[in-house]
This record gives sequence, C-alpha cells and structure tokens, in this order.
Amino acid sequence: MNKLFIAHHPGQSGQWARYCNMVLGLWLFVSAFAWTHTPENRINTCLVGLFVTISSSLAAGASVLRRLTSALAAWLAFTALVVYPSRPATLWNNLLLAAVVLAVSLIPSADELPRQ
Repeated sequence: MNKLFIAHHPGQSGQWARYCNMVLGLWLFVSAFAWTHTPENRINTCLVGLFVTISSSLAAGASVLRRLTSALAAWLAFTALVVYPSRPATLWNNLLLAAVVLAVSLIPSADELPRQ
C-alpha cells in the first residue's frame, strides 16, 4: 500500500517537477520574444526553452531525459554568463530560470525512487 501511495501522491511522485519545468521552458521560449535580445541570444533562449519543454514533457519515466533537462539548464547558465552578451533583464531571467530548471530537474520521478 505504501508503494501505491508514493506512486500516486502528487507531492511525492515528482510529476509536478516535470510540469513545472514544462512551464519554465515555455516561459523561456516566450521571453525570447518578450523583450530585446541579441539575435544569437534570442535563438539560444528560444531553442533552450523549446528543448526544456520537450524534454520535461517526456521525462516522466526516463531519467536520461531529466539529465538532458539538467544539461540544458547548465548550457543556458553558461551561455548567459560567458558566450552571449545580453542586457541585464535577459541575463537575470536566463540565470534564474537555469537555476530553477536545474534544481527541479534533479527531483526524481516515482519510478526512480528506491523500492521499500
């Protein structure tokens, strides 16, 4: 019975984390067009947002896709700090989103939790 509780309880399943990252990926995609970006930064932000949304939506049972989402968040932080110069609003938006997406992507799904 405890296994069923873990697998279906929304606070324990990790599924909320996948939905959260999907929303954050969508925001990242939208933010690429919401204010001025350099062309390179706009493409990077847009593509990372799209890929985070896709990988998060498919990551429910695949830890490799959670790792891909983590890698995308690391790439976003790296590019925001080092590769593409940007305005302060874009820099902080991308850095904050990268940190939250990375943190949330580390939350395992129910099928990845150890069996008791």
